[in-house]
Order: sequence, then C-alpha cells, then structure tokens
Amino acid sequence: MPDARAPNRGGSLSLQLSRLEAFLEEIERYLLSQEVFWPLDARGAKRDPSQTRLTVGNVLLLQDSLGAAEGDMTASEVTRWRRCRDAWGAVLLTWRSAVEKKAARELRARLRLWEAYLEDIEQGQRDRADYATEVRNRALACRLVDLLLPAGEMEPAIRELDALDRRLRAFFQFGGFVWPPYMRGMYPRDRFWFLYGQLQERSDATRI
Repeated sequence: MPDARAPNRGGSLSLQLSRLEAFLEEIERYLLSQEVFWPLDARGAKRDPSQTRLTVGNVLLLQDSLGAAEGDMTASEVTRWRRCRDAWGAVLLTWRSAVEKKAARELRARLRLWEAYLEDIEQGQRDRADYATEVRNRALACRLVDLLLPAGEMEPAIRELDALDRRLRAFFQFGGFVWPPYMRGMYPRDRFWFLYGQLQERSDATRI
C-alpha cells in the first residue's frame, strides 16, 4: 500500500526539509503527469526506500509535520522551511486547477485504501496494532477535503467519509494521540478524532 506511514520526524528535521524540497522541485512535472503516486527521482529519492512518494496529500502532511516542529528548528532550517512554504503557496496560485485535479484523484484512492483496511478489520484479517500507521489514509482524506472544499461540491466524498466513520466507530476506543506528541497541535481532536484512540474488539468500542 503506498505511503501508509504515520508522519514523524524520522530523527531529523533536515531530512523532512530535504524531502519537501525534493517534492517541490518535482511538483510541476508531477502535476503535468498522469500519475497520482509519483516516485521521486530528485536527489536520489527513488533509490531511498524510506522516501514517500510525491502526492498532494503527502505535501500537506509533511508541511503539517514541519509546521508543528518549527519551534525546534535552527535558523537555517527555519529559512528552508519558510522558503518551501512560500513555494507551495506559489504552486497553488499558478497551478491551482491541476493541484485540485490531482487532489481529487488522490482522495478517491485514499478512500479506497481506507475502506479496504476497515473491511480487513471487520473480517479479522488485520492486526489492530497497525492502526496508527493505517489511519494515515483517513487523515490524508481529511486534509484533501479541506483543500478541495473551495473548489466545488464535496458532498459525495463527505458522505462516503461519514459512512466509513460509522464503520470505524464500531471498533474505536477513545484514548491518546496516536502520532508523535509534537504534532498534536496540528490535529485538533474535534476535527481529527480518529487520531485520538485505538481499535478494540467491537463489543469494547466507545462510541463518539
């Protein structure tokens, strides 16, 4: 399954910044391509299995992670981060329609991946301990919806998310934040409730 890792610092803010810089260097080629999950070839990223693929959602989550960690950055890292942030803003101004088309396709893919995971959970075919990793697709769907809302009608996707959330709640037990604590401020509990808990057996789940 592509890019199903929970975002984390990976031990290095510089590594995250390098990844975002590589994403942004490739973004125009990506937007002009037919691919949704774009394997990077910038800076040898294609040879590095730890690199996620370039997608609109991955750019958004990586910016969330870096924004949450800005207070821990060195002066040079802050400069790099703000340059990346400005570059993404310029991409949205110049390529907004292309970004939205990619985001819409990625949203459909993320919803399919998330639904497949929930089906496996319902059938007892997946380890619930993987939840913190697999919920990344649900978070990505939320961020992509946020990006796409100004572009037009999102009711079908929102209804699909609501239906999938009802299935999730049958197994969901409210608890602690499942991703690294420094990211909590980027994901408020009322909006990203699915990041605050784990999966339990259906009879033990807490409705929220």
